[in-house]
This record gives sequence, C-alpha cells and structure tokens, in this order.
Amino acid sequence: MKKTYNYILLVCLLVISGCGQGLENTGEKNPNVVLPIEVVLNVPEEAKVGEEIIISSAVSQGEDLIEDASEVIFEIWEEGRQDKGMMIEPSEQEGHLYKLTHIFEKEGKHHIKVHVTARDMHRMPATEINIGADGVEQEMNHEKESNHTHIGHHSNFEVTTKIENENLRVVIERENVLFTKGKVTLELIKNGDEHTIWLDAIETEAGVYEVAEIANLQGIFQVVIHIEQEMIHDHIETEITF
Repeated sequence: MKKTYNYILLVCLLVISGCGQGLENTGEKNPNVVLPIEVVLNVPEEAKVGEEIIISSAVSQGEDLIEDASEVIFEIWEEGRQDKGMMIEPSEQEGHLYKLTHIFEKEGKHHIKVHVTARDMHRMPATEINIGADGVEQEMNHEKESNHTHIGHHSNFEVTTKIENENLRVVIERENVLFTKGKVTLELIKNGDEHTIWLDAIETEAGVYEVAEIANLQGIFQVVIHIEQEMIHDHIETEITF
C-alpha cells in the first residue's frame, strides 16, 4: 500500500513539473517575430536665425540599439518649399544616436524629416521648428494662403489601394508607368487618435507593393504613402478604411 502511495505521489509531481515547464515555455519570445525599428527625431521647438542647433535621431529595434543603420539622411525645407529642400547626412554619430549640427539662415516655419533605413526597414518621422520671432506669424499667414494643400507636389504619381486576401495592396504608377524597385512605407493615423503606425510595404510584382500586418487595423485611417528611390522622395496622402 505504501509503495502504491509513493508511486501516485511521484506521478503527481511529474505532472506538476511538466505543467510548470509548459507555462514557462509559453512565456518565451518567438525568435521568428521581427520587431519593427523605432526612430525618435529630436528637434528644438524654436531657434533664432544664425543660431547653431543640434538635430538628432535615435534608432533602435526593441531593446537593441542600432549603431549600423544603412542610411540616415535629414531632409530640411522651408514651409511650402519642399521641392527646394536639402538632404543632409549626419555630421556625427554617438552609438545609436545620429546627430546633425545645423544653422538656419531664414526666419519662418521649417520642416525636418529624417530618412532612416536599417535592418531592411524604413522610417521617416518628421517635425517642425520655428525660426526667429516671425515664425508663428508666417505660419498663420501661410495657412490662410495655402490651406495646407499638397496636390501639385504629387502630380507625377498615381496610387491605388485595395485590401485583398487580408493584405493591403498598393499599386503605384509614375507618369502612367508602373513604379518599380522603390522603397514604400505607410504612415497611418486612425481618426480620433494621435498614435502613428509605420508599416513597410514589399514589392510583390512590378509596381505592386503589399503590406501584410493589417489584421489588427480597424476603422478609418489617414494614410501617408512615402515613396523613395535614389533622388525621389515623395509622398501621397489618402484615406483607407480597414
């Protein structure tokens, strides 16, 4: 009887041990899941004409600090003059922090965007800076004149989006010719939300770029489709309902 009791006790302990191990295993991270890269753009809110400022971009992937980004380029332009903007490489690097020392020579509102390519992913966060005492006033005047329209800047591109087989398909044409071998990144903001979602599109056939990570997207999103290829840096604004 005692032997039987000991045998049952041993079996129970083995079962409990196995369950505990199973719970531990479920908590392990899936090594096949690729985390997106994160890019934080740091820019002062304002500065004066002739003042030297530091613009920096921190690049990471989960807890991994990326010190070997394939490309980091700062794009700077005056309000309403993106076609006259400058593309500038970082002047120094401190680990995963890519820095640019810059001096603005004109007053007014300026835009800064950093183009980062790392681990086969692309991100393009942007922000604004007011230069000089007239920066805010010029911004208000420009809004009245332009009403924030960007149509003329994107006249060479035609973009069609479609949700098919749980993927988002983006067909891009430039001057009626399928646009191939480009870098296409989607910047999404859900209506009523301030959180930005970045998704990389992969070209699956000539001129067709697909995004597969849309299962968790629901609702109406304002979408900026960023298009890049060598000297081409463009974007199309649209609205997509998931």
